Amino acid sequence: MALFGYFVWFCWHNLDLSTLASALENPRTLLALAAAVFCYMAIYPVTGLAWRRLLLAQGVEQPTHRLTLLLGIAQLAKYVPGNVMQHAYRATLALKHGVPLRPYTLSVLHETILAAAASILVGATLFLPEIRQGRLTGYGWLLTIACAGSCAAIAIFCFKPNFLDSNAAPSTRLQRLLKTTGSLPGPTITLMTLTAYCFNYLSIGLGLWLLARTLGLSDAIDYRQATSAFALSWILGFLAPGTPAGMGAREGIMVMLLGSDGDSGQLALFVLLSRATTIAGDLATFLFSSIIYSLESSKNP
Repeated sequence: MALFGYFVWFCWHNLDLSTLASALENPRTLLALAAAVFCYMAIYPVTGLAWRRLLLAQGVEQPTHRLTLLLGIAQLAKYVPGNVMQHAYRATLALKHGVPLRPYTLSVLHETILAAAASILVGATLFLPEIRQGRLTGYGWLLTIACAGSCAAIAIFCFKPNFLDSNAAPSTRLQRLLKTTGSLPGPTITLMTLTAYCFNYLSIGLGLWLLARTLGLSDAIDYRQATSAFALSWILGFLAPGTPAGMGAREGIMVMLLGSDGDSGQLALFVLLSRATTIAGDLATFLFSSIIYSLESSKNP
């Protein structure tokens, strides 16, 4: 709530509505927004492919295109306050199409941890020059812990002892625990899905960088800064309890990370249009996925 309030305060004092109207009347801005929406929508099939691999680690086979459609349909529910509806709806759709509850839960848990790790690692790596300049003075220790935790989680997921895939009864308490909680992804699937999630942030960052250039912020916000700011703000927005799709929290942290770069009015416009990009991308993906899903369902009732 504090970040949301900060973002509202920042826009109230810096955003000129006439500048917003002028930007939206500019064909170049609309073209950049369309490109940013496309870059955002590209993460859905990539995430669907990664989800398929995580399900395979649990012994469940599902086609990538179906999983992508389920993601596209369910993601719009994240705008319902509480951050619960999207998970409930996604689970309902997955169970309907034959994904057992335990493999589904484990795959989503692994997905969440790896996506968060990718967010932290991409964001911290690309934001490193600003960190060295003291941009995050007082928070470096937190980022260090987050990076260390991300690397530890990746290392654990890469660990896949042979007894997990065998039919033999586990002989130790640790083996029984791992056998009960399900199979770990292993190194191949872990690194493949981690790469996919890193690609997602890089793709979104590309769209936001194109938008920043169109708004006249090319000297203040380059591709590296746009990508790192989104990646770091995503993880905070994801963890913000109750905020629909991290709305307000993500924008607040983006302003804090990019606050010393460029004109404040243009920065407020950029962050606001960045949110519009993700909303438009989620809505377009939802409509497209719903249409394809309905057509396929009518052919195979």
